[in-house]
Order: sequence, then C-alpha cells, then structure tokens
Amino acid sequence: MCRERPLLKLCFTVCNLLSELFYFLKFFPAFLRVSHKAYYQDSMTLFLGEDFHILLPSLGVEVTFRNKSGDVVLMRGSTVISSRAKVNSQNSHLVVEAVDEGDEGLYTVKNPEDPDNVKRIFLWVRDCVNELTFKYGENFHVPVSGVNRPITLEYRHSSVEANQTSRPALVVWTAAGTPTKPYQGRLSVSERDVTLSAVTGGDEGSYTVRDNRGVIQRKVCLKVKEHQKFVTLPYGKRLKINLILNSSVVTLNYSLNSDPTPHQLLNKGEFTSVTGDIAKLGLEERFSVEGSYAFLDQVTGADAGQFKIMDLQGFTVSTVHLQVEPYRLETLYVAIIALLGLLVFLLLVCLLSCLIKVKKRAKRSAALEKIAQNAGKEDEGEAFRQVREPSVQCTLQCSDNNDVYSGPVISLVSSTCAHLHRWSRTSQNSVKNPSILRLTLQRNLRALRWTLR
Repeated sequence: MCRERPLLKLCFTVCNLLSELFYFLKFFPAFLRVSHKAYYQDSMTLFLGEDFHILLPSLGVEVTFRNKSGDVVLMRGSTVISSRAKVNSQNSHLVVEAVDEGDEGLYTVKNPEDPDNVKRIFLWVRDCVNELTFKYGENFHVPVSGVNRPITLEYRHSSVEANQTSRPALVVWTAAGTPTKPYQGRLSVSERDVTLSAVTGGDEGSYTVRDNRGVIQRKVCLKVKEHQKFVTLPYGKRLKINLILNSSVVTLNYSLNSDPTPHQLLNKGEFTSVTGDIAKLGLEERFSVEGSYAFLDQVTGADAGQFKIMDLQGFTVSTVHLQVEPYRLETLYVAIIALLGLLVFLLLVCLLSCLIKVKKRAKRSAALEKIAQNAGKEDEGEAFRQVREPSVQCTLQCSDNNDVYSGPVISLVSSTCAHLHRWSRTSQNSVKNPSILRLTLQRNLRALRWTLR
C-alpha cells in the first residue's frame, strides 16, 4: 500500500495538468484576438523631408495621430481633415508629405466595420539628411544667411538624434545672442554663418537653426572623424607625431603590426613607466614628448605599428600608421662601392690579358731559343732554309715572266740565307754567351722578314 500511494499521486497530478492544458487550448483563439487588438503595432524610420505612406484598408477608416502635443485626426469617413495629409491617386494610401520633427509620433488606423482590426504605426524622423564631416579640431560652419534675426541654434547629440528625436533639443545659442555655458568661447555668429570652433567627438549630432518666429530654417548634422596619417620612414630616421592637443590632455596608445595588443605610452603628459610598456618595447631612450608633439628616434623595422591619440573623453583624435623601409646604404656609398667593383673588374681583365701575353711570349721565346740552339747544325740549318723557301717560291710564282725585279730579289734572298747560315755556324763556336747569339739571330730574322715583304 505504501508503494501504491506515490503512484496514485503522480496519476492525479498528470490528470490535473491535462485538464488545465485543455482549458487553455479551448480559449487560446480568443486570447490571440484580444492580444492582436491590443498590441499590434509597427514602427518606421524616415529622414527629414521624406513622404510617409499609410496603407488604407478602405476609405472609411479613421486615421489619428498622437505626439507630445496631443491627438490629431487626419482622416475620418472618407474625408481628409488635416492639411498635412492627402490620399494618393489610387486611393490606397494616406500620404504625409515632407515629414519633419512635428510629424514624429503614433499613427492609429481604425476600421469602423471591423473594430478588432486596429493598426498602430510609430514614426521616427531622422533629421540628419545633410551630414557634414569634419576632422577633429577643425571649425564647423552652419550657414545662416537669409535667416531673419535673432536666430536660435539647437543641438541634439548623435545618440539622441538617432532614437529620441521627440525629446527637446538643447539650446546652444539663444535669441538674446549669447551661447549657453558649455559652448561659451566656442560659438560665434556672423552675418553668413554660425561657427563652432575646435570640434570634438562630443559635438557630433544635429544642429537646427530657427528664425525669430521659431520656424526651422536650417538643419545640418556634424560628423567628426579622426586624423589619419600614414608615414613611411627610412631605417634609422626620426618619427614626429602630432598630438593635435597638448600632451597633458591626451593619452597615446601604441600597438605593433606583429602584436595588436595596445600599449599605453603616454597618459596626461606623463610616461607610463609604472606599467613597464615603454621598457618592454625598448623605447626608453628613444621616445620623448615636447608640447603637442611626440618623437621616436632611430626607428627600426620592429617599430612598425599604429599610434592612436585619444582625448580625455575617450574620442580618437588621430591615428598614425608607421612603416619602416628596410635598411640600405646611402647613395654615395653605393656609388663608391660600384666604382671600386668596376675598378677591380678592369684590373682582373688587365691581369688576364697580361697572363695571356706572357704565355704567348714564353711559347715564342721557347721556339726561338730552340731554333737558336740548333742553328749551327747542318741538318737544322737546311730545315730552316726549307721552312723559309716556300715563301720565296710563292714570291717567284707571283712575279711571272714580265716582273723585272724577280731576279734581284732571288739573288738577294739567296745571298742573305747563305750569309746567315755561314754566320750562325761560325758564331756558334766563337760566341760563348747564348743570349747574345739569340738576340743576333732575332735581328737577322727580322731583317729577313722585312726583305721578304
């Protein structure tokens, strides 16, 4: 019995859950209809000056509009009541032309034939159609020429302008001709424009100019972007970083290309030596600050990275991207080394030429020495004459019958060869120095060559 009681309790619990689920499913369709009627709502965002189109299920619907001023009936019983709206040519949409901030709010479409069918649309109006971009620290100008004085300047921050345009704007220039406290010293008005000097990231947003009757005449949005600078330096040069602001009101973060982790180098004009980032990066003796400039001496390839300057509010002022060229010699040094290389090449060519000439001379000297040593022998002399004889014969062949000089030339050559042969035989026994004999023989050979020419 004890074991059966838990099982019975479990059965009763399951039955109760099933009955409750059945009851919920029975009334669930009615619940859907009620929730649809109460919570069905859509939203739309339009820029200033655009047209707002509201779908009409039929021409008998009632369209109302609610904003911070109250409820306004736009259309009822097929009749357009408000001057701000009209029905298009196809009778399918109610059009609100050229929306402005006053048109921002909740629009409700009710069908009298179907009371449960209620459509609600919340309209957001963005007034940043004309957006101007300025760099951090530049002067922002809003044109006011042709606007009836005195003027009023209103400002909405970018975050408010994006989602909360129904909130009242901040008046920064009053009709009395004075700026409000946060903008004192930065706002000035002339006949042509309103000037906001030294813009920062906190000045981003929309600026509205109203005339003396409070009618909106100008709307301009300001976008502030950081300064971007890309620097490529030769190896070992000095990097100069413009902080835009004084070093006492900025922070400087540095990240390497090889390591994107940011390292804080400067905080309110003081080096962050406590964290050890400067020592860790090897910048202790190379990094310095003077006024609104920071310097990095003797840059190397390992220093390539990004320097980001930020103000005390956290807005980025400037970003400097550093690239370092590979190390290379100066142009003068390269020219000197090239000339030295050319000179060495020419010397090698001259040396090679000299070696070739010396080798040829050595071969020629060896041949002449051999001839000189064997000049006294009968057989060698006869061989010497036989070597020279074809040249004489060639001369004789070329000088045929009618050549009157052929006889004297033959006799001269024959007498010279005979004289040389006899002289070499007698000189071989009388001259003791072989070098003198060789020189004499060389002179006689040159005389012989000249004769043969």
